[in-house]
Amino acid sequence: MNRQTREEFHRAIECFEEASARSPGYTPAYGGMAVAWLYLGVFAMDAPLDTMPKAQKAAARALEIDGRKGDALSVLACTKAMFEWDWCGAEALFRESLDAQPRSDLSAHLFALFMLLPMARIEGALSMLDYAKRIDPLSLLVSASRAAVLLMARRTAEAESPPIGKRSLTRE
Repeated sequence: MNRQTREEFHRAIECFEEASARSPGYTPAYGGMAVAWLYLGVFAMDAPLDTMPKAQKAAARALEIDGRKGDALSVLACTKAMFEWDWCGAEALFRESLDAQPRSDLSAHLFALFMLLPMARIEGALSMLDYAKRIDPLSLLVSASRAAVLLMARRTAEAESPPIGKRSLTRE
């Protein structure tokens, strides 16, 4: 799934479906499936009208098994925001997600991009992405998302340079 291509998302879904068939109570399989379907729709690799209901269904199944599964709550929050335009409901689900799994870089990342950024809450989005980066310092997706948020805020110089306090990897 980390390769983030249409083909690899579909391959990941097949693997998650196989895992869920072998072990119907295995929550991470449904959560992973929900994330893959969400990304296929959000990044318009497949039709969102097809993928979002599948993301919702997989996330709902994960929550039937474990009601405090943060990633599944985040997927439902994304679909509420980006598919149903229910921003208040989405924010409540994101906050519940972060409460359930405070160390989830995925939940923090999705909250920043699919709730805070569309609401033009730029500082909140950047703060949430910084939080996600502290959880997973090597995440290229989080770093790229932070730069994208800065570019959308027309803060080009910040987007082009590493965060304050980070040293350059090149010698001067």
